[in-house]
Amino acid sequence: MRTNQFLSYLVLTSIGSAATILMPITTPSALALTWNLNNVQFQDGATASGSFDYSGAGNGYSNINFTVNGPIFGSAFTFTSANSTLSPRNSPTLLRVASPTFSQNNNFLGLQFSSSLTNSGGTIALVPSSDTGYGLYANSTSQLSGGSVTTESQAIPWNIEPGQGVVL
Repeated sequence: MRTNQFLSYLVLTSIGSAATILMPITTPSALALTWNLNNVQFQDGATASGSFDYSGAGNGYSNINFTVNGPIFGSAFTFTSANSTLSPRNSPTLLRVASPTFSQNNNFLGLQFSSSLTNSGGTIALVPSSDTGYGLYANSTSQLSGGSVTTESQAIPWNIEPGQGVVL
């Protein structure tokens, strides 16, 4: 699993010697994890699915891809990085997106996390708040009723750059 400050030690033992050399290996701190929506539901029966990337190092969201299927929109609506705007109020515990912008009657989606997103991954519950829900911005909305976000375990790249090797 990726972590922001993952630290491991590579143990090299030279042949014919008891000497051991420890060398720290770190993964890039700016790696973004993909978070998936799970069982996201709203009070009017609407559902949301999809994913987004989050980098704890930069506190940034990217690769937004959410589909909300609910009565306020009349049919499924998909928010993407290409057709949507992220709120300047977003934080590690709040993600708000609108399409195309945060103007009255534009489609929006708000998700509040029970704890801060990090590069450690895992599962985090979604919680209702005054910033959550979906609907037409500043008009008709439906409150979030439950769900979570989850990351998948991914292999850590073990790339040693030239000049980082150990000479025995």
